[in-house]
Amino acid sequence: MTRRHLPIPGEESIPALIATAIVQVTVADLDALAKGFTAPGLHEVIDRWQSRHPYKVAWANHEPLA
Repeated sequence: MTRRHLPIPGEESIPALIATAIVQVTVADLDALAKGFTAPGLHEVIDRWQSRHPYKVAWANHEPLA
């Protein structure tokens, strides 16, 4: 699932990461999460996306949201 950031007036003065887009990936458990970071081809996919849509990455791993 992906969604675009909805900007609000004044947020540019907030000294924190403000996303322009968010990609949510759901995994079954921590082992699956760890395997995801070492999946063959993962970095090639990221490099391809960044070449077409320049962006920086920030991770937010968390428990399921209600």
